[in-house]
Amino acid sequence: MTYDMRRLGISREDVVRSRSTEATRQVIEDTFALIADAGAHEHSDLRLLTILRFWGEILVSVEYGRLWERMAPLLTGDGENRSGFHL
Repeated sequence: MTYDMRRLGISREDVVRSRSTEATRQVIEDTFALIADAGAHEHSDLRLLTILRFWGEILVSVEYGRLWERMAPLLTGDGENRSGFHL
């Protein structure tokens, strides 16, 4: 992904120096709380699997799909995908 970010014009320094926003930190904290709560219920395995599948796979896929719509023109050319991440 960092290869693609560099091709999009983001400097290595900007990548290295970037930090999570307060909103991102809050979402992570809330997600950990949701996971901890799910583990305390009956059928906790099913609850945890559902949360992790949705949060870690489906949501990421949808978000990246929308991001790819904006990145694709810069990372493809002559009908070729030049992304090192999105294959």
